[in-house]
Amino acid sequence: MSAGVLRRSDSQPGRVLSLLYFTNSIGAALGCLVAGFYLIAAVGLPGTVLTAACFNVLVAVTTYVTVRTSQPSRGYAQRHVTLGASDSVQHSIAGRITCKRLWRLLLFVSFATAVASFIYEVAWIRLLSLVMGSTTHAFELMLSAFILGLALGALWVRQHMDRFRDPLRALGVVQWCMGAAALATLPVYPKVRRGPRALARG
Repeated sequence: MSAGVLRRSDSQPGRVLSLLYFTNSIGAALGCLVAGFYLIAAVGLPGTVLTAACFNVLVAVTTYVTVRTSQPSRGYAQRHVTLGASDSVQHSIAGRITCKRLWRLLLFVSFATAVASFIYEVAWIRLLSLVMGSTTHAFELMLSAFILGLALGALWVRQHMDRFRDPLRALGVVQWCMGAAALATLPVYPKVRRGPRALARG
């Protein structure tokens, strides 16, 4: 779907992708709350699953109609939305690495980032369950907050992604910041284990 939107958009690809990720993530964050606090009580678990399935079918039909009724933009035909056609990326890898090796490296980085994000999600949910409890609603609140952070990050980077002179360096800085932020939570862990009062006292 992302590739299809890029083919039909003349705007900056980084901005478009960031907006798509924000839209998808904010929907997931709200979906956690709606499903847990309203749908399950209103229509039960089977009805909740059926509602989600109907939304998926609606998205599929909308995507199909959009593809059949629109044509790729002229800008896409010129830029091809490929890594090799990006001047900023070409400049950043000049004399350092070939495009083929870069593709493999970025695929590995994407995979490793996804694994790390999943580990963060599980670890922080387990950690916060010591404070908020292990109820279903507590899990929904924690999961929604985690996904909301991803959505807000995508919204912020939407204004900056296409302005990076060296996208690879920006990617590296983001990874360092993510790791540093995760390490910064470790001193809080003993206080969380002692309960909300210890956390409030700092």
